[in-house]
Amino acid sequence: MAGVVLGIAAGLLAYPIIKYSRPAWPRIEKPSALLVEADALCKATPFGKIPKEQWPPDIASLNPQYVTTSEGKLYVTISTGGINPSWGYLIFPDGRTDGTADIGIRVLGTTAPGIFRFEAIE
Repeated sequence: MAGVVLGIAAGLLAYPIIKYSRPAWPRIEKPSALLVEADALCKATPFGKIPKEQWPPDIASLNPQYVTTSEGKLYVTISTGGINPSWGYLIFPDGRTDGTADIGIRVLGTTAPGIFRFEAIE
């Protein structure tokens, strides 16, 4: 009986930590605008980090920590994760529905054609 009570108490104490440590992706209001902005960034800088001053408005509205391009795709990293994996959006400007990404990235699902949620694999 005491073990059951301790188990329930531990679960109740851990619940807020687990609940609030989960990623909360910002809502994408205009997916087509993100695809256009991602395309422009990928063409201007085919590989590398995009300085904050160069973020277009719809990408900047997601409040990312950083934005990088890599071989025709754009990573909009919302959180570097802390004790959890980093996470954000992976955008393919061509609007593809297959979210195959680089090694070390887990694609979690699409929010619109060409726009996927991702987590880094730790």
